[in-house]
Amino acid sequence: MSTTAIIQIVGIFLLSYQIVPGQLVAVAPRIPCPPQAVQTKSGRIAVSVPASAAEQEMLSQGIAPHGALLLMQPCDFISSNGWTPTPSILESNGQLYLYVRLDGEQIRFNTGIRPATTSHNEAAISEPSRRIADVDKLMGLPHVYGEQCCTQPKLRDEYTPAGKYKLAAAVVDFSNASPTVCNTSGRRQDTVINVTNNGKLTIEATKNGTTKSITVKGNAELIFANVPLDAVPGTASCGAGGGNSHNAAYLAMVVPCAQYKPCATSSPSNSVCAKQPVLIMSLPNTGSTDPSARSTAECSNNQWP
Repeated sequence: MSTTAIIQIVGIFLLSYQIVPGQLVAVAPRIPCPPQAVQTKSGRIAVSVPASAAEQEMLSQGIAPHGALLLMQPCDFISSNGWTPTPSILESNGQLYLYVRLDGEQIRFNTGIRPATTSHNEAAISEPSRRIADVDKLMGLPHVYGEQCCTQPKLRDEYTPAGKYKLAAAVVDFSNASPTVCNTSGRRQDTVINVTNNGKLTIEATKNGTTKSITVKGNAELIFANVPLDAVPGTASCGAGGGNSHNAAYLAMVVPCAQYKPCATSSPSNSVCAKQPVLIMSLPNTGSTDPSARSTAECSNNQWP
């Protein structure tokens, strides 16, 4: 008997059917701490410099440093292999989560159900016009570029298979899942993914040739989040950044555009999320666990192109 797991995506995730043609992929970009000044033995001050134009572009946006997480409720956890979730300080409506920190993993889902011979994604590959229509019908998310989209949109290689997702904090393959979009009381557009399974769902992650996994109940409610470091358990903040809009991270992921056109019509979703995860973080410079001294990590997912 099949069951359905519900996955809500919170924060800076770029979703597209075109990063891997015909497959729904979510990419969380790395949003690092600013370069640190270090005094050398000679007494000189050295500052680490980003190695690539893509890294420099992300840092130039002046965004608060972020971290990527997979969160789950303790009652949903069954077992793990090489990847152990630990208690977090993050909560939603009083519910504390278990979490694992994500750091470049490529993630997929083992549902225990054999896929159909012809999947929705295979059909999308053979029908490009349908694929584009599906993106807009699916998402209801902000476009990376806003109201004007690039005539020849291109992601920087570091966020694609061509660049081995070098600057991705996490890459999630949702090709065997069914997505929708909802809003959290009008404040944030989230993507909600339904994953049908045989009663258990295994989240498998590969990094540097090593695979690890976590198995949860088939009806688990999971969250993938890419949120400010002040909301990430066990992580010392390296400063709040320049205070610029977090959405600017998406612009750093794309190659600068020479010519624009109106984006395909895509209205924000009016559907209210059934679950309203509010990831709590300490306000800068307080470190307080008092809810009155904390704020919520809020930022919409985006779609590309």
